[in-house]
Amino acid sequence: MAVRVVVLSRKSGESTWKPLWGADLLTSDQQLIQLLPEQAGGAELRVWTQRLPDGAIAVDADLALGGSSPVRSKSSGIQQGGVPQRVFSLQADDAEYRVYQTVAMLAR
Repeated sequence: MAVRVVVLSRKSGESTWKPLWGADLLTSDQQLIQLLPEQAGGAELRVWTQRLPDGAIAVDADLALGGSSPVRSKSSGIQQGGVPQRVFSLQADDAEYRVYQTVAMLAR
């Protein structure tokens, strides 16, 4: 499976979202993947996925951007392959943040 996690941000009142951080991972069914801060530009990310019998994918994810960013996202849910899903939103001080993740099965 392929997993993409993207964090977007914008200043309050602005209409344009800008990429703040992102990661692309390759994983196997029921495998835990962990990126440590030294591997992920100061962020820490843990992702576990499981393919379900109906083709959907269960995803558990935990992300902490670290540094001065207030983004700390924990999510657990069912996703359809290839469909981006917003798993976290935050408005803090004068900025807004969103975390999106997309999972997809890879051809064998």
